[in-house]
Amino acid sequence: MDILIALDAEPHSQLCLDLVLSLFALSGLRLTLLHVIAPPDPALLLADRTGRLEQAYPQASRQITGRLLDQVTGSLRDAGAETSVQVVEGDPAARILSIVESQGVKAIVIAPGSHTPQEKMLHDTMTSRLLRHDLQAALILARRGAGGDKPPPVVMAVDGSPASSEALRLFAGLLAPAVPVVLLSCPPGADQAAVERPLEEAAALLAGLGRKSRSVTSKEPLAAWVSGQMEKQPPGLLVLSRTVGEFLHRPLTGSPTEKLFLAGPCSTALYCARAKL
Repeated sequence: MDILIALDAEPHSQLCLDLVLSLFALSGLRLTLLHVIAPPDPALLLADRTGRLEQAYPQASRQITGRLLDQVTGSLRDAGAETSVQVVEGDPAARILSIVESQGVKAIVIAPGSHTPQEKMLHDTMTSRLLRHDLQAALILARRGAGGDKPPPVVMAVDGSPASSEALRLFAGLLAPAVPVVLLSCPPGADQAAVERPLEEAAALLAGLGRKSRSVTSKEPLAAWVSGQMEKQPPGLLVLSRTVGEFLHRPLTGSPTEKLFLAGPCSTALYCARAKL
């Protein structure tokens, strides 16, 4: 499987479809649409005097999401993607992790709910649980529609690290040919050679994969640069990367990479590379 798209009955799930249709090369891509029917809120079960809610809830959830899944499946298949649908019951994060571990997913697309970045980092949200695992896949948070007739640019933050290079290779194989790629370097206090070298290496890597790119440097922190672009040319996706150790050494507060991933104004992707700790 190439991409796992987690959907629910909430309106923001449409953002997942918008992102995939606008940015990815769908012809021949293997996609799985996953809807996990989570157990109902215990407070609702306690308030249910008929005792029927626990049995009726899964069926009602299937009916509500059925129309959305049919619509999304049709759109993706029309674009040439090999699309399958899974509807299961259980804990959403646990189900996603199980599929990732057993089927070798390259990327997971979800639409984050109405949680603050702090809640996502510290509390038991689906995003925080996925973030704390060594996924060996890119976790993509779809936040806003692409809009316009032309595909928006995908900005890839590069720093010359192995994690950054692995993220470049992954997305070079997923993105549609017409999607413009911007390589961005924002190293604080670095000399000119240290700024240019990662960009040159990243551009050469993409060129070897048949992909053109444009390089940009900024003296601003990455988060500030992205914020400034939202009024000019909003990225369709911001691609970040990290090693396992970067997060494990800051298990509660998170690193700047995680904070931008969780709080970014545009759709963001985080690729986690393996590293010996």
